[in-house]
Amino acid sequence: MVESRKAWSLENSDEEDFNYDTYHNLEEIMDWMEWFAAKYPDYVELLDDVGLSHEGRPIKVMKILDKQVSSRRSAFFMSGQHAREWLAPASTMLFLEMFMEKYLAGDRYAEFILSGTNGLCDGGLRIYFMPIANPDGYSYTWTNNRIWRKNRNPVHKEETGCVGIDTNRNWASNKWGDP
Repeated sequence: MVESRKAWSLENSDEEDFNYDTYHNLEEIMDWMEWFAAKYPDYVELLDDVGLSHEGRPIKVMKILDKQVSSRRSAFFMSGQHAREWLAPASTMLFLEMFMEKYLAGDRYAEFILSGTNGLCDGGLRIYFMPIANPDGYSYTWTNNRIWRKNRNPVHKEETGCVGIDTNRNWASNKWGDP
């Protein structure tokens, strides 16, 4: 389905060889999360068990914080909700790498976000990042149908013959025309 290239994994990597200039399949992204947590152990914690997808794939989240600073605020970033939008996980992964590099280099804006160093905030920010919110659909785009958008839950297959739920249409709200 996708043109072949040498896959990236923890087993064949060294500390500096992750390629942010290409898209990565689900296994590579899961390996990247472990690698990123190991690269920044004082700031990154991998939360493995936040749930499973319909097909039993793990849904992983990283928590990024300065453990030396009291953190009272949190932000949650999720990407990969639409299976075919490979740019979302790729760009968020690159952003996090650049953010950590800037933070460790003493960039005042990065320090403000993670440490709350300017005195305007009471403590730093905990950042939670879920790179792939739809692991079944994302994986399916690499093996079966590049433009697949939904997850792989067959909840309405009997009625419609269709597989999948458009995951961004399932947020309870009385805004945006929901009943």
